[in-house]
Amino acid sequence: MRYSGQFFLLSMFFAAEIFSADLIRIEPLTDSILCLTFDEGHIDYFSINQNRYNGNKVYYGKLNVAVAMKLDGYQIISQDDVNYSTARQPVAIGRKAKGAEFHNIYDSSNPPFLLNHWLYLELPVPMRQGATYTVQLEAAENVKSFRFTYDYKIMRSPAVHVNQIGFLPSAVKYAYLSHFMGDFSKSPHQNGALDLSAFNDAPFHIVDAMSDEVVYSGIISRHKSKTDPDFKTSNGFTNANMTRADIGECNFSDFNTPGRYKIAVPRMGCSFPFEIREDIYREPFYATSRAMFYQRAGIMKEIEPGFNYPRDHHPDDGVKMYYFPNLKGEAGFDVKDALGPIDGVWGWYHDAGDWDGYDTHYRVPLTLLSLYDLKPENFGDGDISQNYRESDQGEWIRQGENNIPDILDEAMWLILYDKRVKEALITQGYSDGGVPGYVGVDAGADIPSWDDKRDLALKGGEMVETTYRYAAAAAWLALCLNKSVAGEHPDSPIWIKEARDAYTWSQKRNRDAENDVNRAREIAAAALFRATGDVKYQDDFRTSLNKDSDFGNSSLWFDLNPWHFAAGVFALTP
Repeated sequence: MRYSGQFFLLSMFFAAEIFSADLIRIEPLTDSILCLTFDEGHIDYFSINQNRYNGNKVYYGKLNVAVAMKLDGYQIISQDDVNYSTARQPVAIGRKAKGAEFHNIYDSSNPPFLLNHWLYLELPVPMRQGATYTVQLEAAENVKSFRFTYDYKIMRSPAVHVNQIGFLPSAVKYAYLSHFMGDFSKSPHQNGALDLSAFNDAPFHIVDAMSDEVVYSGIISRHKSKTDPDFKTSNGFTNANMTRADIGECNFSDFNTPGRYKIAVPRMGCSFPFEIREDIYREPFYATSRAMFYQRAGIMKEIEPGFNYPRDHHPDDGVKMYYFPNLKGEAGFDVKDALGPIDGVWGWYHDAGDWDGYDTHYRVPLTLLSLYDLKPENFGDGDISQNYRESDQGEWIRQGENNIPDILDEAMWLILYDKRVKEALITQGYSDGGVPGYVGVDAGADIPSWDDKRDLALKGGEMVETTYRYAAAAAWLALCLNKSVAGEHPDSPIWIKEARDAYTWSQKRNRDAENDVNRAREIAAAALFRATGDVKYQDDFRTSLNKDSDFGNSSLWFDLNPWHFAAGVFALTP
């Protein structure tokens, strides 16, 4: 049973809990270890014109961990496996848990979060392929027994991992075996790590997802021991194994037949289904591209025909913005400290649900440009079809019909915003050519963006760095537009001029004081050298790298940073 509201307070007055979590599923980790998943409930989250303080509805039953961890709280019985003709209990147990749904931490009448729990039961004897078992248990609120037939080709094992997007037929293809079991610790599975020594050099199969017919077989190899570090760095950034468990590898790169499959491992279980096909990345590309489109601010967006997201944070709707040339980031502001109001600024990307935009969002256009630059033949006009209006009564702008690949339309969104805000600052006498960073106001996700009429800030404290980034994006955009027409695009000279001017503006103000500024210059110099062939930009690129004391620090390459973009655009130089 699930409870909400004041029952949480009442439960604290009693020594024993009278409710518990629900059992969601039982899966074979291996033929000798069962994984039981318990769910403490769910939250109906607040909607429009509500907030997290008054809109959430929490339904929950906390797991009684003391009961769940009792070995004699479980019995396993089978009518077709002689080893379990009489009910037997597990010989070892372990548990791990993590937050699944999160509530308002200030609401004392409900728990601040709900957990999922995974219980691991080691069986006295391995299960037999094809046999049916019943697990009797005390810990769950919703069921007291669970029946299943163990078939490694049908039952999913949480230890079998494969790319859920799928694979191109010609791609390298791997699946992996690994699992961490929390506080389970019984030889040979010590400190939570599923020991895979019994599976080294054992077979794995690819089975058809519909028929379960084996269509390919291979041999499991050891990929990494639980004691092997994932990577090593000179500064000791981490030498840990992030899985905290052995990793087995299933290489099926030579299997190229399109279809829908599962990885099946005898004495273990199978994976979620996956596909092999030529256009395997089309669907995730479309979904992520639409998600980026929905984050655009300042326009009416078509979600689907007849269903539109209203315009928000546009100066024509009464929203006021003020310019702070020396502030940066999301920290609060007082309009009395502003240099003055600023008009004509709209069209950034919302950051999560806070409605504000950050200087770090430069990664969006640069990532999209690098993707197009690498494989222009894979992208076209109409791939995403971003339709929007600049006002409620305006004409629909249909970017899927403008003879520009849709990926470049999305890449241009923030670049066009940078151009717009730069020109607004010049027109209103606040600047002579720089691009500011942060825009908007933090928080505010408890009201719809189109109802948010708070004062907004435009902050210029990072202007040298952000203007270098604008120069990089403008130059790279010109290159990609040229690729899209296999020649010179009519807009490319405009963007080259924008890039040169922005670069010159930042160069005059760069004091080489910060690595982040010089890293932004690295991208801009590399993009401008490739776009113009002017060797002075190549010299600046080299100078910036030499000034970067952390360039050889490999740990910083594990996260997306300016080096990736600088290296990418420079490496494609003819």
